[in-house]
Amino acid sequence: MHFFFNRITDEKLVMDEGLYNSLMVRLLIGDPRDARVSPYFKLVYDNVFARIYEVL
Repeated sequence: MHFFFNRITDEKLVMDEGLYNSLMVRLLIGDPRDARVSPYFKLVYDNVFARIYEVL
């Protein structure tokens, strides 16, 4: 299990291994320069609540 805590919104999340390793979570919390996603997605907006990517 993976546990996440957002200090700004006080949200708490628990994810199993399957969800944690999904592309959605990788894009939301991972490094946008990661070689596994950067050839396909370009981060255009990032804040505490959302990330917006351009599909390349």
